[in-house]
Amino acid sequence: MTSIATDITIDRSLAVPLAAQLRAQIEYGIVYGKIPRGGRLPPVRELAAQLDISLVTVAQVYKELQQKGLIVSTPGRGTYVADHADIDKLLTLHQLVERSLRDLKRQAHELGLSTPDVRHAIEHKLHVLSDAHQLRVSFVGIFRGVSQSYVQDLRRQLNTDLHIDVVTLQELHDNAALLDDLANADLIITFRHRETEVRQLLSAPVPVVSIQFIPSKATRMALAALEPDTRLALVTILPEFLPVLKAGVGTFASHIFDVRASARGLDDLDDVLRWADVVVYASGSEALIAALPEQTRRFEYLHSPDPASVQGTLAPILQQLAPDFASTSKS
Repeated sequence: MTSIATDITIDRSLAVPLAAQLRAQIEYGIVYGKIPRGGRLPPVRELAAQLDISLVTVAQVYKELQQKGLIVSTPGRGTYVADHADIDKLLTLHQLVERSLRDLKRQAHELGLSTPDVRHAIEHKLHVLSDAHQLRVSFVGIFRGVSQSYVQDLRRQLNTDLHIDVVTLQELHDNAALLDDLANADLIITFRHRETEVRQLLSAPVPVVSIQFIPSKATRMALAALEPDTRLALVTILPEFLPVLKAGVGTFASHIFDVRASARGLDDLDDVLRWADVVVYASGSEALIAALPEQTRRFEYLHSPDPASVQGTLAPILQQLAPDFASTSKS
């Protein structure tokens, strides 16, 4: 298999370390589906030569991504994007458990025992015995506000009234009770680059599915509508996200040539914001634009779940977990 085509570039005009730029572009390339599951990454030497950076830098980035579970390296075969195929096994396990518990309930009733009697004999996943069991789905995000908008998009794309809980990774790290509650979910949805982290946090083998995200329609239209002479500033609280943000904006606003980018903690942030006619800010970066003059236009660089990923990956899993899922969807 040949190496996958990559759009990775190093922008030396940004005050962002080269390793951080490389790591972020691979990580977000996986999130947005530009680097597919199972796709092969270039060898260290090849990528270092392509980007004109040191072998040590590339090797260190690969090592960090491997530790996060995003990529796997096999001697003699190369480095590949991790493919967490074990969700199918977990789904099969959950279906087997549910069938077994329903059989146990029937047999207990034939013996004259009640459901409460069975409940006392079972410690784990008892709620699936109830005919009124509602599918529990959770979305694990990074920023709560934008995660709630992702869930709204998911429900719209799935055409369903299914309730999806929202919790952030930071909340899970800070609150053990939330983590315990999450372990009772039937399915957890998250970003591709956070899938391993979510799995490692869980104390129970709950199915975790990750989906791709793409720039939202509103974002694409807003960028395309900008005047060619716009002084455009791009800002984020995450310096390592700047190359990704800049590349994404360049795709949909290629007619804008006067573009500057900065991030929280960089010396030029205030100057860039004062200079701009229009400011595009990454999700979670609202605090950076709080002091902008009223006349300075600003809009968020929003993403939305990729419909192909939702219909091709998420919908079939929901139908496996709840065979009547399709029939409960909105007409």
